[in-house]
Amino acid sequence: MPRTQAVAATFLIAAAALLTGCPQRTEVQVVGQVAPGRPVFATFGSRAELGVLEVAPCVRPDAAVGEYPPVIWRITTGASPALPLDTVVYGHVPPGYRAGWAPPPGHTDPSPPVAVEAPPLPRGCYNVSRDGTGQAWFTVGQDGSIRALRQPPQEPTS
Repeated sequence: MPRTQAVAATFLIAAAALLTGCPQRTEVQVVGQVAPGRPVFATFGSRAELGVLEVAPCVRPDAAVGEYPPVIWRITTGASPALPLDTVVYGHVPPGYRAGWAPPPGHTDPSPPVAVEAPPLPRGCYNVSRDGTGQAWFTVGQDGSIRALRQPPQEPTS
């Protein structure tokens, strides 16, 4: 193989390795609450800024494959630069972020983002996810108390 082809091949292999690097790992945990039905989430990971944080009801254990409940609250980075967040309070939109809802199945355009405070969560089981790779589960009791779960529920919780 001539030298120029060897150099070109080496360059292509190096470029491919750089472009296919490891995905950024993120984590989210339920660490408390500020009021009934208002959990506090701690965020960790290789990304300093939060891209997307979503809260949805837990998937029922008897749900069909691919059947997911709708997202009930979501924050995403807004037009202005978002600051890194260590914690997020459910329902409160941090500066530089915007709140909105996930699009319904079969639609690609989400509803317009809103910057209003979401109401407290009612009794039930919920999943919080961060940037698609970090997630945690928690329940809200009848009195609004928050309880973190170590794993997804295996039985219906409502």
